[in-house]
Amino acid sequence: MRRLRFIASFMVVVGPVALLALTSGTPALAASGIGAQTAKYASCSCDYAGAAVAVSGSTLIVGEPAIDDAAGRVYVYTQSGGTWSETATLVGSDTTSGDTFGFSVALSGTTAVVGAPGHSANGNYTGSAYVFTESGGTWTQAAELQASDHAAGDWFGSSVGVDGSNVIVGAPAHAGNIGSSYMFSAGGGTWTQSTELNGSLALGYFGYAVAISGTTAIVGAPGDPSKTGNAFVFSNTGTWSQTAKLSGARGVHDFGSAVAVDGTVAVVGAWNTTKGYAYIYNQSGGMWAPTALPMSGGLGAAVAVSGTTVAVSSVSASGNHGVVYVYSSSGTHTATLVPSGKEGGDFFGNRAVGVSGATLIVGAPDHGAVGNAFVFNNTSGMAWQQVADLANGDSNNGDSTGSAVAISAVSAVAGAPAHDGAGRAYVFPKPPPWHPVIGLQAADTTTGDNFGAALSQAGTTVLVGAPNHGGTGSAYVFTETLDAPYTQAAVRAPGSNYVYERPAELEGSDTASGDHFGISVSIAGTLAIVGAPGHGGSGVAYVFTETGSTWSQAAELEGTDTAAGDNFGASVSISGTTAIVGAPGHGGAGTAYVFVQSGSSWTPAAELSGSDTASGDNFGASVAISGTLAVVGAPGHAAAGKAYMFEDTAGTWTQAAEVAGSDTTSGDSFGVAVGMSGSVAVIGAPGHLGKGSAYLFSQQSGGGSWTQSAELLEGSGSAIGDRFGIAVAISGTRAIVGGPGHAGTGVAEVFSA
Repeated sequence: MRRLRFIASFMVVVGPVALLALTSGTPALAASGIGAQTAKYASCSCDYAGAAVAVSGSTLIVGEPAIDDAAGRVYVYTQSGGTWSETATLVGSDTTSGDTFGFSVALSGTTAVVGAPGHSANGNYTGSAYVFTESGGTWTQAAELQASDHAAGDWFGSSVGVDGSNVIVGAPAHAGNIGSSYMFSAGGGTWTQSTELNGSLALGYFGYAVAISGTTAIVGAPGDPSKTGNAFVFSNTGTWSQTAKLSGARGVHDFGSAVAVDGTVAVVGAWNTTKGYAYIYNQSGGMWAPTALPMSGGLGAAVAVSGTTVAVSSVSASGNHGVVYVYSSSGTHTATLVPSGKEGGDFFGNRAVGVSGATLIVGAPDHGAVGNAFVFNNTSGMAWQQVADLANGDSNNGDSTGSAVAISAVSAVAGAPAHDGAGRAYVFPKPPPWHPVIGLQAADTTTGDNFGAALSQAGTTVLVGAPNHGGTGSAYVFTETLDAPYTQAAVRAPGSNYVYERPAELEGSDTASGDHFGISVSIAGTLAIVGAPGHGGSGVAYVFTETGSTWSQAAELEGTDTAAGDNFGASVSISGTTAIVGAPGHGGAGTAYVFVQSGSSWTPAAELSGSDTASGDNFGASVAISGTLAVVGAPGHAAAGKAYMFEDTAGTWTQAAEVAGSDTTSGDSFGVAVGMSGSVAVIGAPGHLGKGSAYLFSQQSGGGSWTQSAELLEGSGSAIGDRFGIAVAISGTRAIVGGPGHAGTGVAEVFSA
């Protein structure tokens, strides 16, 4: 599944996880209680290259499940004369957006297996696995594997393993997250399911991780029971049967989240951000004797074994400390690997390590802007040396992450409307550390949609605008569910995995080409409002209401005096039963309209304008409302920009203050973006000093005056053209500010008390 910057990982609604790096930032003054930068979403691993890796002899494969709108790809590399070169690109014959092809990979000689757990073979997220074979340097698809009892939501293909003519595929969500695994074998050129494996007793996410070597297979079930976890060993003596159940020591959790086996040596990881564990098992006389490796936070994120060489990665929740430890099969530590050019938050070794003889490959899906994989070699038998950096040339960049932002008490969201030309939005669940966890996309998102150009959030519900979809525009409502299997999330959040279900799609009853429906969105509880400023030449806004998880249009709003060119709906905001809609083109200066709900009807309550607004002010370019308080931006006012505070007293809206930043100057576009929570407002000025800035204003106790309480500055790496402040949002004591021009990919930074 694609997905948003977990300072650990991100999963997507219809596609794979996307990881975003988190680094500490520079605090700003925070008289309001907000000002210290706590999270920075930058270097978007939009394509998640290196999410899965495998090696066999002189061939490597690297999965990139989030590329091409989460359709996914796999790259084949071949070694010749000490140089690793890309020789093939694999995709499934029916791979489509959201499949996350390449989320898992396995390789044995000339046979490769690729998991696509997002593939909708029999409903959403049924999953498929694909077998490819190589002959004469050409790779061709030999089979598409599906379980005999596959069902929607199984996530079949979340894990895969192959050895010769035998393939094992995990479906950790099968039968209500009990999980299952399936064995397939080749005969006469045809791949068929030979058996379905189930562990003993009650299971949890059985098939989360799988591996096979000869007549031995191992299956991880990290949720069995109650997330303590177990790993199950199966042997083939004519039929596959369970021969051992492996468990960690008392206090170990998520045991079985990573597994590997080669001959009589097996490795099991129990990844945890604070207490990570890994065990090496050696079989003798039918018994598997464990050797516990030294515990450390993040240990066990990925494991691999070849002969007597064991590789175990350790990845922190933030991804800032990814390393791979090399051991002998007896448990002796022989090397610690860190790649050259490593950056904080690379997630080096996160769920992606492979070893074959003297060659070791490690995925770093958050490296740079798109992900990477690194190859190490130990031909001398003395020391491991990095010999290749497998960055892929057509991975994505220029996503404009931070073009839109939203925040609530439970997570933050950043829009990347340029991702893959179609757009994406990334959810970063809380509590800290912030994890780029989930990348949101709709099943019908396509090139040019601008998905993620507008965002709003209410608790665990996210509203995403795609104003160019189908030429008219759409908006999508995503609702979070918890305790789903570790599917596309690269790193599990403590206690739960976060999955956003395929969304409800909102459209106006009379939307038409050029309406730009979804260019502005706002959601509050069971109410949502979506702007369509191009409708009819003057613009409208639509109110939707949710009843029993079904969203339906409740009203179509227009200003009492709107006219052609008003751009009514260019900005919208809703709080309780009150909505505010901006019309920045109205009368040349702009205005904003307040509507209130009465029963099933929405009626105009006020038309707002600033006390000194003038032609070209773009008053109403941004609006925000919280209870009886509202803020309206006028970024064109006096060339520098202003924002106006309004208050509702007994049903009458009056201007309470006119504000500007303490150092606002010409060209700042102060007020191009605004947000409000309680009596605190955040206002963006993306042109400030060429880089951009945002300001916090607080209403003084007793009401009345508003004063600046902090200036929020972009953290390290800020540069001219970042446009920091072009998108802002605030919830309680946290604010988020977007800078889509940062480093070519964009950034979103969170500030908190």
